[in-house]
Amino acid sequence: MSGDGFCMKKRVSLAFLLFLMLCCTASSVHAASGREAWVETREDVFVFRPVLATYSASLELATVGGDRSLVFQPNDAVNLEFGFSLWWLGASISFRLPFTSQDEDVYGKTMIQDFSLSVWTENFGIDLYGRSCQGFWLENGADNGIAAPDGKKYLLYPDLRTTRAGFNMFYVFDERFSFKAALKQSERQRKSAGSWYLEASFDAYGVENSGPIVPVALEPVFGELASNVDIFGVCLALGPGYGYSMVWDSLALTLAGAIEFGWQWRTLVDRGTRGESRDDALAVKFDLRIALNWQSGPWFAGLTVTADVVAGGPGTAQALPAMLYSGIYAGLRL
Repeated sequence: MSGDGFCMKKRVSLAFLLFLMLCCTASSVHAASGREAWVETREDVFVFRPVLATYSASLELATVGGDRSLVFQPNDAVNLEFGFSLWWLGASISFRLPFTSQDEDVYGKTMIQDFSLSVWTENFGIDLYGRSCQGFWLENGADNGIAAPDGKKYLLYPDLRTTRAGFNMFYVFDERFSFKAALKQSERQRKSAGSWYLEASFDAYGVENSGPIVPVALEPVFGELASNVDIFGVCLALGPGYGYSMVWDSLALTLAGAIEFGWQWRTLVDRGTRGESRDDALAVKFDLRIALNWQSGPWFAGLTVTADVVAGGPGTAQALPAMLYSGIYAGLRL
């Protein structure tokens, strides 16, 4: 490991610890008395939030420089998600709805599991998540000169599985802006407001398959990722973001985005010998959140779109799992 890499890791780790200390300290400070004019708080109500949601857990294997890539897509389906929140705690779990995916003879069968847990105060929030996706099809095989088997439109990977688990933490500097109103509906944004926020994240991901992922013809291009290996990675990042909620009576539109910089560690595990190779490099993470919600009395409804992508990576090639989420919901506060 180079001296520069070691120093960078120390800096990222120190910044992360300082962020934790800031959040823990600031979250204990009582909200300013003027917040009620901007945000209606509802801390003592139980929020029930059914959602019709889609998850797109795509995977891209790319050479350094991005001149060649393989894009693997799941056979997306609609999931029924149940969300709950009370006081500062929220949770959700989802179930796949039958007969909502594309033709499984063409795109294969995909199984997605998702669970999340969140804690939110006026300024501080943390979302913990775990997601698993198994069953992919190769989207751009023809562009790379890879022919599908006879009778098939695409090359299918029924055993290919990606997993992601970790957390995103937020510290909002202006308490007149409420992420709880936009994302959890446990508060209501009364007036338009925006705020800068600081976001820190920890992401652990894995890519596993019963055999080599890269077709034989492309093995010289993708190097070590073309071997019979499983891929495991960890990314720790920190960076600024900005969110703004535009309010029209009972309707609110929230746009929020952050860019984070940090470090990524990757391990390749040979399935035959169980030997390991490790490398690391600078990573950049992009996080986008869009929410449109309507609230009237105990009732609410709306839609949410989020994108979570880690760019950059170590080694001769990159393995970049991405998570895209969209959901339409309706619920009530009790």
